[in-house]
Amino acid sequence: MALRWTEEELQAFRARSSLRWPPAAAGRDAAAAQPEKKARRRTQHKAAAGPADPVTPVTPLTSSALLGEVLMRTLYIVMTSGRAGAYLARHPDWRASEHTHQVLFFMTLDAWAGQDPRRQALRDDIVGTTNGGFLRPGQGGRLRHAGARRGVPDIEAWIPSRDEDGTILHGLAIEMKRPCIRGPNGKQIKAPGRLSDEQSRRLERLKSRGYRAEVAYGVEDALMILGEHLENARTVERVRI
Repeated sequence: MALRWTEEELQAFRARSSLRWPPAAAGRDAAAAQPEKKARRRTQHKAAAGPADPVTPVTPLTSSALLGEVLMRTLYIVMTSGRAGAYLARHPDWRASEHTHQVLFFMTLDAWAGQDPRRQALRDDIVGTTNGGFLRPGQGGRLRHAGARRGVPDIEAWIPSRDEDGTILHGLAIEMKRPCIRGPNGKQIKAPGRLSDEQSRRLERLKSRGYRAEVAYGVEDALMILGEHLENARTVERVRI
């Protein structure tokens, strides 16, 4: 599932972002040579950014608004905030980056948990693993010696829940993959990410041991999976959502 913004909305977002957070690559060397110019530019950016982003209001959960939909609305608010906007402006290829989709996932989760302190316990038990990403020479060996294993899912929720048939699930594991990227004409630009053999075996093994294990193609897919899991979680009853 790709982000459900239209191409026009994405272009408008990029236009707003470029005004508040202009790309720094072109002027980075010049700024380093002229510290006073860099300081002046920083002051101008702060003025252009305006006041701090408002706190997202609490969205009550009703029978007509499932938690996945609530998390989705929070995602769109987060994506237009200063923090996420600055991050996305520095990563113009963010739609094709699994890492960026995972960053947006946890930004959204942090914003949702920040609406009510009683949600923090849930947030603390939803974690991202450090298996993926760029590693400097020698780091991979150090991680393996410390217990890192191939195929470990990107996101883990240590929260028990129930399956559709009422079977208890010990927790949730999500493997984040790049969604299918399409251009304005609907033509595929980049295919969705694919599971490795180790990842496929790991997810199947987790399912056989009583966990929910899913593949999420993009941040929206991951949030909907998490929302459905938390809807059925036994611990959710103790937290105002």
